[in-house]
Order: sequence, then C-alpha cells, then structure tokens
Amino acid sequence: MTDIDPLSPHGWHSHFPEFEKESPRVIRARLSEFIPDASPQQERAWDDSIPKLQTEIREVVSGEPDADRYTAILEYQLPLESRRADVVLLVRGAIVVLELLSAA
Repeated sequence: MTDIDPLSPHGWHSHFPEFEKESPRVIRARLSEFIPDASPQQERAWDDSIPKLQTEIREVVSGEPDADRYTAILEYQLPLESRRADVVLLVRGAIVVLELLSAA
C-alpha cells in the first residue's frame, strides 16, 4: 500500500493479494492514522474484522485467477458526508460495500 495521502478518503487500499498477506497490525495502524480519534470499540472491531476479511479474501485469491486485480478499501469516506463505509471491494467491475457488525 502507498502512504496515506492526507486528502485521501480512505484508511487502507490495496489489491487482494497484498491485503491478505499484510499483518493485521499494519492495516490497523493505517486505519488508526486515518481515524486518530477512533474509540476503543472501533479499534476492537478492527482487530476482530481484519483477520476475518483476510481469511475470506485469501479464499478468493486462491481460487480466482483475476483476484490480483481486485481491490480492498477500508474506512472509505463517503463523498459529501461524514460517514464511512467499513469495507469497499472492487471486484469484476462491481462495487461491493460492506458494513460490519460488532460482536460486542
């Protein structure tokens, strides 16, 4: 992943192979840089969800020849709003938006 641009509307972006191989701690650190005032609940949600997302994306990478062109974006700032989508996946010309539920 490239360094976070201060004008960038997301905390993390990468192609699937990079996302599934990266340390969850590195991804969480990038999200914390993007959202420096994240609550402890938000940080726990990241700690819980990042490894689960990596597991699912690992399955796609292992079974889909084009997965190296798919993109994962985390904490995407919605245009003209203060809200963020938890996960945006760019897959085969489709945009998949995921809102993750906390286990707590």
